[in-house]
Amino acid sequence: MHDTQQALSVGRDPRVLPEYERLRNEINKLSHVSRPEVDWTLVHEMAQAIFEKQGVDLQTALYFTLARARLHGLGGFTEGCEFLSSLIVTQWDNVWPPVHQSRARVEMLDWFIARVSDVLRQYPVGHDDKRLIYRCERSLQLISEKLHHAGLFRVPRIENLLHFIEGYTRLFDESEIVIVSQEQDVLKKEMQVPPVVYFRSDDADGSVSPDLAQLPTGSIIVGREKGTLKPTVLKIKQNKPPRPAWFWFASGMASCLLPVLMVAGWVHWSALQSSRQHNATAMLETNALTWPVAPNAARLSDVRLALGEQALRDMEPRISRDYQAQMAHVQQLSPLWAYQYADGLRRSLRMLYPQSLAVSAMDNQWQQVMNTQRGVTPAVSGWPDATARVDALLTELQSLERLHKTVTISYLKSSLYDIRKDMDRDTPFSVRLNRLEALQRANQTISQAELDALQATLKSYSVRLYQLQPAPRDL
Repeated sequence: MHDTQQALSVGRDPRVLPEYERLRNEINKLSHVSRPEVDWTLVHEMAQAIFEKQGVDLQTALYFTLARARLHGLGGFTEGCEFLSSLIVTQWDNVWPPVHQSRARVEMLDWFIARVSDVLRQYPVGHDDKRLIYRCERSLQLISEKLHHAGLFRVPRIENLLHFIEGYTRLFDESEIVIVSQEQDVLKKEMQVPPVVYFRSDDADGSVSPDLAQLPTGSIIVGREKGTLKPTVLKIKQNKPPRPAWFWFASGMASCLLPVLMVAGWVHWSALQSSRQHNATAMLETNALTWPVAPNAARLSDVRLALGEQALRDMEPRISRDYQAQMAHVQQLSPLWAYQYADGLRRSLRMLYPQSLAVSAMDNQWQQVMNTQRGVTPAVSGWPDATARVDALLTELQSLERLHKTVTISYLKSSLYDIRKDMDRDTPFSVRLNRLEALQRANQTISQAELDALQATLKSYSVRLYQLQPAPRDL
């Protein structure tokens, strides 16, 4: 970050900015087959420019944090985690993408977690980095708690980062913990509040620092005792009355039940873990292997033989209702559904295996197929030429009319007006599409109503083409 504090606002969609286009061009190199080198300094600068020009959004904030982790090591990653923690915890309902696009937010966070995990594994972490590790741990804990209570359809894998960072805290187990308390009767009450953590330098002597006198009662001092390899723990004990006889009886019963409960818990946990793994595997395989296809005549004949006519008649209301609901769902589908489904599978593979060369090759092949199917847009369309020629002819006829040649010219003019009226009533689909593409190239806003109207026309063409196909034979 900067040496001085800087107030940033929550931003809108950054994709219209030229800085975001340059930033995305660098980020896209991560998934390129040839693996070109990413200019992380440029990514960092473009993200800062977007923040200052339009405000902070979730997508750019993740790119910014990844760039700082690449450029400034563990310190940069720590600052980025604290930056993301502040953004997610305090501005989750306001930051772009909007709240209702929760799937996009989850995919962004999962992408960031997968990328930054590889960076973290390359950091050399030592005892001198304990402050940074604890700051990272606290920031990730806040992010995890917020995401678990945000009502998402699936919580991003933030625990992967948190567990990785928590593993480093074991490097700092050689610590001295001193409970500072003046009186025994207030110890329990005071230790219920979050303690103040103070890191003592390694070269400090055994004497009590003057700063310790300013710490509140109940503070915890964390440091490393010089010349020792094992921790030294100082505890304050108080005399306790002897335990009653029923306490030892209950303890004996609990010790007998404990192994039984442990075995039962282990069996339950194993069954639950196996069920979760089975469900996860089934989810991945079902999305890739299943395709909505109506049952054919052979399968329906097998069903009729297996159930019988009476059972089929009894099931008619329920089966009819389910099929009708599915047909109503199909009516709401976009004609682009098949492409959306395939693109969702491609994104899922990239999220599961971001470093796989086979997945990268498949991604490039899919892009080539899409470009081939899209084809080349013709430079000149016939409909605008026809319109221009009609306008030119009308102008010429008006000039002849001024020369008092009225009978034949008036008739032709009336006919041409009718032709022009018919052309305006039904604008060709390709012309409408070219107009919207021209608006997009000019960075102008395309209304959702225009896109919906274009999709409705495309769906109409699809239905008319489907009705030309041979009708299936009756069962």
